[in-house]
Amino acid sequence: MSTSATLTWPASPPATPEAALRDVVVRSVGRATPALAAAVGKGLGLPVEAVVRSVYRAPATLLQRVAPELAERLCELLNATGLEVQTVPEGQAVEAPPLWDAAAHVLDAHRLPEAAEALARFTGLSLAAAQEALLTPPGVVLGGVSAASIEALKASLPEGVVELVAVLPQDSRYALHLLPCAEMVARGVLEDVRKLGLEPLAREGIIAIDLAHQTAQALWQRHSRTGALRLIHTAFLRYTVSLHGPLQAFSPAQAALLTERAGVPAEMLPNVLAALQDVQTIGLHEDVPHAELPELMVAYAGVGLNVQADLSTFKRYTLELAQASDPAAAQRLLVQQAAWPAGQPLPSLPCHTAEPLSRPRARQLQALLDGLGCDAYLEEHHG
Repeated sequence: MSTSATLTWPASPPATPEAALRDVVVRSVGRATPALAAAVGKGLGLPVEAVVRSVYRAPATLLQRVAPELAERLCELLNATGLEVQTVPEGQAVEAPPLWDAAAHVLDAHRLPEAAEALARFTGLSLAAAQEALLTPPGVVLGGVSAASIEALKASLPEGVVELVAVLPQDSRYALHLLPCAEMVARGVLEDVRKLGLEPLAREGIIAIDLAHQTAQALWQRHSRTGALRLIHTAFLRYTVSLHGPLQAFSPAQAALLTERAGVPAEMLPNVLAALQDVQTIGLHEDVPHAELPELMVAYAGVGLNVQADLSTFKRYTLELAQASDPAAAQRLLVQQAAWPAGQPLPSLPCHTAEPLSRPRARQLQALLDGLGCDAYLEEHHG
């Protein structure tokens, strides 16, 4: 369907070049919302879907062949609503912009409701649906929109609460995410991956990574009808990076890197060494973006440190509830957040939540428990 919508306006044939008909072009969604875009469509007698598409894929032609004075008045009215529009000569081509996908990574779980409210206003989603998008890894919030819309969403989100990552699908690399499914379905997907000369990374979850757009699309089209396969932009993935021991001492270069990149205070380095003798593994970084991972790994390898990166986007977590000033309130919250069975009282503290959660949901629950005066700690769920 075309991204432009045409409306015939009454106009007398122009007597001079200055009176030539004009087109009205949306340059950016600006501060507008889907509800506003829909209202504009209804007010102008245009298909609402076409208007909304034009707004979020701007620049795009909204109106064609409009009398000059009317075009200017319309632009003045629409710009006042928060849209960014302008007039151009009739028939002037508006080049369709590249369309982007975007995901949001939650940085501050305590302020997640603010981000959800902003996302709901921008996209037209309900507040519950907007929060669900932020809490469902990998946090995809926009698809098939222009760069102008990505920037407008960034500007509308509260600062420091989420980080937006945007990619062009045709230039992206992809991971294949195999959902729980029938054995026959899984076998077919895994066999097709092997036909590409790849050994599946697992039998479920992320089974392949770093695939080109064309390859990933071919696999998805072959298996999309099953609903078992998802394509995920690798740029949306996050990793944890851990240091492995044992080590007898840190060289000056190793100590400097741990201090500068991992934020380990110099006076704590002996404690890190001691811990490595005991548990053999120390976490250094959380939520490292896929794009930043290669350089980070090379930096550690360059000074002779043995580090390992593990995909954390789809890991599951429980929370250790260490103390609660009001256990009954904590229990109600846990039940509400689907982390504890309804009707089952909490045991004596400390205890662990019964249901594993995605990392964003676990961090949100931790923030909510903190608001009740509870001490809770994330622990990776194995199983």
